Amino acid sequence: MTSDIALFPGKTAVGDLVWQARARSVTYRILSGAGRAEMFIYRPEESRSSHQILHGMSAAGDLMIVVPGLHDVDTSTPAGVRVSIEKEAPNAGIQVIAASVHLLAEAHWLSAADKEALVVAGGVNETLAEMSQYGAMARLQFDIALLHDCVGVTRVSSDEVRNEREAHVIERECAPLCATEDLFAEASSECTAVDVILASALMESGAVLDRLLFGECEGSVIGRQPVANPCAHSLGTLCLDVDRTGVTLMCIEGSEATTVFLPFPTLVSTRKDLQRAVAAIF
Repeated sequence: MTSDIALFPGKTAVGDLVWQARARSVTYRILSGAGRAEMFIYRPEESRSSHQILHGMSAAGDLMIVVPGLHDVDTSTPAGVRVSIEKEAPNAGIQVIAASVHLLAEAHWLSAADKEALVVAGGVNETLAEMSQYGAMARLQFDIALLHDCVGVTRVSSDEVRNEREAHVIERECAPLCATEDLFAEASSECTAVDVILASALMESGAVLDRLLFGECEGSVIGRQPVANPCAHSLGTLCLDVDRTGVTLMCIEGSEATTVFLPFPTLVSTRKDLQRAVAAIF
């Protein structure tokens, strides 16, 4: 199906600075633990794949992995690895890959003593700490990560990921003790952010597209595609992702799916920030 997408705002309807901020935010969230990761080791030893690895950011801002079942590693020589992380949209009824991150890195395997010291010091999250006893742990050093999503492919540097993390750390340290949790600092808080979107008027079928068409809200239509054999439960509006820069929705009507991005007026952190930003859109 070829639709006249010119009737709607295109990618240029949202400024480049917003797209850049979104790419940094989404990439950071995926590397901090969201999504399902796979790794392929291509040097110096014989090539092998690991389909069940855990990943996350350390307290020092390094990308860490744990490979359950892998114990015999050479801690003196970094391994060349390719890592792919796929993040599905938070929808129980339909499976959609919202975004993925791919990178080449050097895996610096930790010795048993270094691994224990890192865990004892609280240098990694609870999941990595718990699973570290069942396999090898490594610190990944990389230069560029490639974010693949509905916008296309975006290069995000390791420095940009670190800067994004630092922004969350600074917000956490500067906030009063009674402040609400930063929803986008850790992958585990995503459900709370999604719940805010699901409970809002953004999920009304067709409402977002109508408002974009008539210029009643800012946003960008970033993709249209046909849907083969749509089921009744898949029709309507799906939340593909929400981060501190905006919300990405997929609107399925008839045999067509339209993906839109709605930027927030300002960067959000807490639940109240997110609720105010959504209210400003609708």
